[in-house]
Amino acid sequence: MQTVLGMVAALGAEAQFIDPHEHDGFLGAVSHLPFVLSSALMNTVSAGPAWRDMKTLTATGFRDVSRLAAGSPVMYRDIGVTNRDSLLRWIDEFSVSLQELRGILATEGPGQEQALEAYFNRAREARADWATAERRDGELLQETEAELGKGSLGSSFSQMVFGGLGRRRRIDEFNDRHGNGDKPRPRRDRT
Repeated sequence: MQTVLGMVAALGAEAQFIDPHEHDGFLGAVSHLPFVLSSALMNTVSAGPAWRDMKTLTATGFRDVSRLAAGSPVMYRDIGVTNRDSLLRWIDEFSVSLQELRGILATEGPGQEQALEAYFNRAREARADWATAERRDGELLQETEAELGKGSLGSSFSQMVFGGLGRRRRIDEFNDRHGNGDKPRPRRDRT
């Protein structure tokens, strides 16, 4: 056991001792539920006739949340079959949270704005706690250093309103700074 723990430490990792059932439950939440939600988002928004026009308005938020839907359907199928119970449990938990949010949105009147803000603040605080968790050596557990310092209300609002309008210009500027300006740029098909 000491040899294995020594190898784990040499790799810069920390050993965790959890039983297989607990492991499956944890991964059902933090690994498997995210790809299910990403797939559900893509299936939901792309199913209607408005998708052709709607997809031209997507920006980084949609890209980030939908990224996992591009994964292997065979692997996702296999995980769904082998970790079915944990995945069902976490889908149910997520549904409760989504119904809470739906209830807040559906209830107009005094307190709605505060309830919405409280819901989103709770999520933001949980995310901040996750993003700033440290290993024993003081390094961030999730390697989130780059994202912790960026983003302001102004940049978030600009992205929400203008989407990817500035993206082409930023890509061009990046290419110019890095000597890639003479390379042909890929055609962006917006259909």
